[in-house]
Amino acid sequence: MTYVLRQNNESVEKMLGRFRRQVMKDGVLNRVRSRKYYASKLTKRQQKLRAIYREQKKAIEANEM
Repeated sequence: MTYVLRQNNESVEKMLGRFRRQVMKDGVLNRVRSRKYYASKLTKRQQKLRAIYREQKKAIEANEM
């Protein structure tokens, strides 16, 4: 669980900003979004393969230029 401690003379807005940055750094929101709906093993595997294909395609296009 992500938490931040209030420092001396720190405003609530600054503390909230530090908390938001920490949540983004830890990837909490990405995990929550990915688990919002059930995804079967087949779907997860297909998503991974699509991501690999996209990365390879970008690498090929970058090498051609």
